[in-house]
Amino acid sequence: MPSDRTIDSIMDLWQDRYGRARAPSSVVDIRTNEEFLSKKRDLEIELIAVSPSLDRFVSIVLGRIQGDTTVERAAANALCFFQRHLKLASVDSIPQPTRDSIVSFVSDTAYLGLATEFAIMNHPARSRITAANVQAQFDEFLEASIVAKAKIRGFDDSAHKMPSDIFRAHYALMEPVFKKDLGVGFWKSGKVQANVENVFFAGAMISMMACTRASRL
Repeated sequence: MPSDRTIDSIMDLWQDRYGRARAPSSVVDIRTNEEFLSKKRDLEIELIAVSPSLDRFVSIVLGRIQGDTTVERAAANALCFFQRHLKLASVDSIPQPTRDSIVSFVSDTAYLGLATEFAIMNHPARSRITAANVQAQFDEFLEASIVAKAKIRGFDDSAHKMPSDIFRAHYALMEPVFKKDLGVGFWKSGKVQANVENVFFAGAMISMMACTRASRL
């Protein structure tokens, strides 16, 4: 499932969810912010570098990849909430058009996490991302992604919980589909939401790990 994401498309997504999470009077358009524009080229380069890994991660979450390595198979068991909580082999067990809606939503969730990190964090090493071969650390990322929110809790705390607020605004758009079309009741609802939230924070974490790798060059 290769991505056709651009920096403009993911920041448009971020701006929409940020606007939903904040009072209208406090919303600013980051896409015209001078500081953001000054780092936009580096963000474009990083997006190209991390997208293959993030797309493979999303495919694992969706149950479309069971894993070619021990690490991937363990991650698939932990991350695929369709198998864990809905007793489905993968997202492909869900009828259309709901299937396509959920595939887009899960992918959006990962890229929204990435865009949130782009919006909040500044890393001098971003300019060296291309040389960092970030795909080489995919197994390391995948292991950490199982508990991504806990791994980067400081990211949420330092931003005064804005990432969590953005995620909740995003999840609220899809929650009725989980409940109505997939029959996610009260007891499963919290578990499914926690799994999807972890996808969001994994999107942010992959950028942090890539920048840390680049900073060591």
